[in-house]
This record gives sequence, structure tokens and C-alpha cells, in this order.
Amino acid sequence: MAKKCVKGLCGLTVRGLFALIIFLLILTPAFSQPLPGTTYNQTNYQELEGFALEPMVNWVKEGKLPVKVGELNFSQWKKTPGYIKASIENKDRYTINETNILVHKNDGSVVNDIYGYPFSEIDADDPLKAQKLVENGLAARYSMRAVCTKSVNYNFNINSLHNRSESLSGFLFYQQHPKGVLENPKGFLTQSYTLITQPFEMKGLCVISHIFAEDKEDTSYAYVPQLRRIIRTSSAARSEGVTGGELSLDDFAGWGGKNSSMNWRYLGKHQMLMPVTNTVIVPMDVGEDGSYPALNTKIKLGYTEKGFKGAPWAPLNVTWVLRDLHAIEMTPKDPKYNYGKAVLYVDAENYFMWAKTIFDRDMNYFKTVFLYASHRVGVKDGFDQVGYYDGYIVVNDKANTASIVQLTSEGSRINLPVKKLSAKDFSVQSMVRRSK
Repeated sequence: MAKKCVKGLCGLTVRGLFALIIFLLILTPAFSQPLPGTTYNQTNYQELEGFALEPMVNWVKEGKLPVKVGELNFSQWKKTPGYIKASIENKDRYTINETNILVHKNDGSVVNDIYGYPFSEIDADDPLKAQKLVENGLAARYSMRAVCTKSVNYNFNINSLHNRSESLSGFLFYQQHPKGVLENPKGFLTQSYTLITQPFEMKGLCVISHIFAEDKEDTSYAYVPQLRRIIRTSSAARSEGVTGGELSLDDFAGWGGKNSSMNWRYLGKHQMLMPVTNTVIVPMDVGEDGSYPALNTKIKLGYTEKGFKGAPWAPLNVTWVLRDLHAIEMTPKDPKYNYGKAVLYVDAENYFMWAKTIFDRDMNYFKTVFLYASHRVGVKDGFDQVGYYDGYIVVNDKANTASIVQLTSEGSRINLPVKKLSAKDFSVQSMVRRSK
């Protein structure tokens, strides 16, 4: 029987046929990415699948959130060349010990000061890959050194704005100081406070937290002015809301806790949509003390838009851009911790912690945290804000509640000198004084 041949393919060798198949695969588009300039809603939400977190796809499907996709008009979102150089020089200096603490590789001693990413190169099959990626993310945030922020917090129930609160927060990071080690006899890694200033019934409530570089129990205190009481809180309380809404201390900046409190597992790399407030590089003017203002982000929310039928918390003027992300599972060691596990999404280019999906102790999903950000660079010295954020989108799908947190430029400064914010500002005495 004569062999039949497909029209146009007769005479091809096996090698030629293989080459043709490769050529056709190159010409054939991959699974379609969300298109910049397109707004996704209930009519086309399916096109987001595979490029957005599952809870976000569901919000769009249910008509809660319209998603405007865009693209960045700059090619690199990185730390400064000096920071990258210091990171490269850190190669082989550090490792992670058995309790997930950052230590010196040569003698196993705890790292009390470092400048640059601790791990400029991470092997694909490194068993400590998850921990090292998270340490790089923390390093980027700690490079803000000392921060004061003023936040406006919008807390929602299923159909409307439930309450609005305002808070002041301070953060002192003991690592990532290029000009020398901070005085640190107690071995702190970070110190922080959060003070509620509005509404009246919550005014004066203050929480302070001390996280140590070593693997030892951290300390947290709350002052309740109505009771005139100082309460020492447990480490598990870091997973509870602190501003009258959904955001917890350990949600700060994506992951505000201590790596030794978690078990870590690398899940894989994904391309996902993340929210930005600007698609261009935003210049920053330095103050006389060397600090910079936070970006005053005016996020337009659904409840303010006449005729909008989506969720009242929906941010309407952020742009969603594709970012390459590492997905990392974090499981608490403390059985009293409110979360059963969470999945953290860390930027593959600059280690910014963009998002976190959170599961309860029965391992059922219940909450998602997004950080929205912008690439801000100092006009005079090139100082960058890579590693910090402009605000939060926090949605509790189980309780049908949500919180939107916006930083304001008034009262918010980044890279403050120690004389403006130091260890004494995080004592119990200063907490009580601040609350009055």
C-alpha cells in the first residue's frame, strides 16, 4: 500500500519535521496573559485565571472588584547600585541555622548588623531557599532604617464602611545601616509601636513590640487608656488585628514577624498581578535630616463612587501589573497562633513581599493581604523605597469584612536619623506617655 503524505510535509526528514514543530510553537502564543489597558470584570474574569490569586479571581467573578491591568514604564525595579554591590560582597558570609535564624557562616553567631541582601545568589535546589528569599525581603524593608507613618484605616463590613480610624506607627530596624552599627545592648532586630489616634472610643490604645535577633521569646505590650492598664501580650497575639480592622502586626509589610517563629517551604515561581499606585518612577525630595516623606496615596474606594455596584472596599484607581513572584508557605510553630498557615508572595526581582493568603487552623482559606506600592527614588542621592509600601488591601472572605490602609505624607517619614527615632521611643514608659 502506498504511503499517504500530508500536503506540504512530504519529503521532510525527521530532523526537519522537528524543526518545523519548534518553529510553529514559537509562533503560537502561550496561554494569554492579561492585556495592559484592559479592565477585567464579571464578563471576562476567566482571562485572569492563572495570573491572579484565586481569591482575587473570585472577587472579580462576583462583581466585587474591577481590575484595571497596566504595565510599568520602567524596565528595572531594584535597589541602588551601591546596595546591590554590597549584596554581592555578602556572598558566602551568611546562612540560616536550624531554628531559621540568620547567622554568620564561619562561626554560627547571630547576625546583629548587615548591609545589603544576605543572599545575592540562591541555588534553585537550595533546601533553605524559602528562608533565604524571606531574609532578602526583610533586608529590603530594614533598609528604610527608621520609619514613622501616619495611616488612615477604612474598615468595612459586607455592604458598607463600618468605621474609620487613624493611627501612628514607628519602626526601628537594627540591621541595614551603611554607616555603622546602632547601639543595641539588648540584641533587638526590630522595635515598633502603633498608636490609635481616632476614633475617640479607641484613642490612646497603643501596642509596642520588641523582636530579638536571637531565637528567644519576643515581647509585646498593649496599653488600654480606658482601663489605665499595661498588658503583656503573647507572641500569638501578633496575628490579631491592631487598628480596629483586619491588619495584624505580623501582616505589616507582608511579613512583620520573626523567621524563627515559622516553618518554611518553597512552593514555586509564578507570574501574578499585583497592585501599584504609579506605573512611573516617583521622585522623592530629601528633608534636611536626610529623611523622606511617604507617598500620599489617595486611593478611590468603591463606597465613594456613586452608582458603583461592587464591594465598598474595592480600590478603583490602583493599576494591576504582572510581577514574577516566589510562593512560600509559612506554618507557625506556636499552636495558639491565629493562622494555620499562610502563603507569602515575594518579588523575584527585588524581594518585595507583595501579598499573603492566609488559612485558619483547620487549613481553610479565609483572608488575603495585598500591599500596593510604587517605585520611589530620591532626587539628590538616589535613595530608594524598594522594600516599603504605600498601603494595604486586606479582605477577610470568611467574615465578609475588609480593611484598606492608606499612608499619608503628613506625619510619615522614611529613613529617619536615630536622634529622631531611637530605642527610648519604644519603651513601656514612652508608650504610656504617648497614649495620653
